[in-house]
Amino acid sequence: MIRIMHTAGVMNRAGQETFIMNIFRHIDRSRFQFEFFCELDGAGDYDEEILALGGKIHRMTQLQSKNPFKRRAFRKRNYVKFFSENSDIILHIHERFAPNVCLIASAAKKAGIQRIIVHSHSTSVPSRRWLHKLFKLRLNR
Repeated sequence: MIRIMHTAGVMNRAGQETFIMNIFRHIDRSRFQFEFFCELDGAGDYDEEILALGGKIHRMTQLQSKNPFKRRAFRKRNYVKFFSENSDIILHIHERFAPNVCLIASAAKKAGIQRIIVHSHSTSVPSRRWLHKLFKLRLNR
């Protein structure tokens, strides 16, 4: 069975989450296992349906710190640890902000994940546009 891991904040009824669920409902679930890696606390609107369809949900603990560098380092360590334990997956990153994509993708590469798909669901990032453009250049490499 092919395992595909999708990243999301939480699986609520929003644009990218609904897009993923529409695919999940119609794929051949005897060949593909969908798993969801959620970064935000709390149950999502689609959690029950995901489990009923045979999917798995993994959650990341968040560091409660006002220092954004500590939070980012904590996230990266957690991603590397998790991906190292699940290196046989195809990772499908659903993000709109390039620095977050870089964080997840670099952790996945460090953990040995060979197949990484980056999918942006947005045409613009209203705040911190300069940071987005800087990291977008890195992603293109």
